[in-house]
Amino acid sequence: MVIGGSKIRTEEGQDIRIDCPACGAADVTASTYDRIEKVRFVGIPVTFRSTWVVCSSCHNHLLSRCPANELLSLSREELAGVISRYTSFIARVMAVLALLLGWILIVGPVVGLAAVILNYRRGIWRTTSWVGFSLGLISNGLMGILILAGK
Repeated sequence: MVIGGSKIRTEEGQDIRIDCPACGAADVTASTYDRIEKVRFVGIPVTFRSTWVVCSSCHNHLLSRCPANELLSLSREELAGVISRYTSFIARVMAVLALLLGWILIVGPVVGLAAVILNYRRGIWRTTSWVGFSLGLISNGLMGILILAGK
């Protein structure tokens, strides 16, 4: 019995015209592809599929919410709502940890600062990181005042 394993393959799609959210270039050609990963974990096969768009201007790999074969039928305006910059799993986890650990002395602001650095792009994860970092600074400042007032 196979405990684990994976197989990754890519399927090239058609070229499309996009307004790139990464570099801001308007009406540029972009290539598309589907990435299919088949993972076998304890004998159970699981398939993960993601669709990527590569801007010809800046060569950034952008994440798409639609499969590559559906992107060709969408207008540039519709594509703007479907294609976005990818935020890594680690950056998203750090943003959540910044919110959860912000109140802990010294640790909170450090985790918050790391989250802000990892999530430098605009979006919900950047906002979440800044909120966590701010909560850490405020709670640590209040704890410092209480410690000084108690002396």
